[in-house]
Amino acid sequence: DRAAEYTETAQTTLQHAADALVAIERPEGWGYNRNTACDADSTSWVLRFLALTRVEGISSADLLAPYIAPTGRVRTFKSVRQFGRWGMEHDEVAPVAGLALLAQHRDELVSRLRGAILNAWPASGWKQFWWRCRAYVCAQSLEFLSNSGGIPANVLDGERTWLINLPPPLTAFETAQSLSAAVHLQVPVEAERFLERLLDLQCVDGGWQPSWDLLVPHQSDPLLIEVYSDDKRLLTTAAAVVAMVSWCEY
Repeated sequence: DRAAEYTETAQTTLQHAADALVAIERPEGWGYNRNTACDADSTSWVLRFLALTRVEGISSADLLAPYIAPTGRVRTFKSVRQFGRWGMEHDEVAPVAGLALLAQHRDELVSRLRGAILNAWPASGWKQFWWRCRAYVCAQSLEFLSNSGGIPANVLDGERTWLINLPPPLTAFETAQSLSAAVHLQVPVEAERFLERLLDLQCVDGGWQPSWDLLVPHQSDPLLIEVYSDDKRLLTTAAAVVAMVSWCEY
C-alpha cells in the first residue's frame, strides 16, 4: 500500500512538471530559463521528459530541425552571427537531441545524428564545450549510440581505455557521468569503483553537494570561461540517481 502511495505521488508530481513545461513552451522550444533564448540542449531535455510522461502533440523533429546542420551535427543556439561560439556545433548537444528524436521514432534524423556522432569520434574523441568534465559528453554519446543501433567495437575499445585511465573524478556530477559511461561500456570493475565513490560523496539527507562543472564560455573569446555550480544541488543529485539506476539495471 505504501509503495502504491509513493508511486501515485510521483506520477502526480511528474504530471504537474510536464504541465508546467508545456505552459512555457515557445515557438522555438525551451531555453535555460524564461529569459534566455531557446536552445537545442534545453529543448531536447524537455522533449525527452515529455516523451517519458507521454505528452502528445509536440514534435521533436519540428523543434530540433533548425538546430541540426546538414552534416547531422547539432548547434546549441541557432545563429553564430547572434550567439558567436554558442551557435557552433557541439558534441555534447548532438546525443541529447538524438535521444529526444529517438523517443519519437524520428528514424531519419536519428540516423543522420548517429552518423555525425560516429564521424566526430575518430578525431581524438568527443570534445566538451559546456561541461568541465569529458565524462558528460562520453556518457550521453554512449547512451545514444547504445540505443540507436549499438556502440561500434572501435569506439568501445577506445572509450574503455580512456575510462580505465581516467583520474579520480573531482565532483559528484563527474562521478555520476563516469558511472553512466562505465555502464554503457560494460566495464563492471570501473562501474563499481565509480559507484563506491558516488556513495561516499552522498550527504546524510540523501542528496549530493553542488558540482562546479557547468562552463559558460565567452561568445567570442575562447580564453574566457566562467564556471558555475548547481547551487540547489538538483542537477548533481538527479545525475547521481540516474547513474545509480542505470547501474542497477545493468
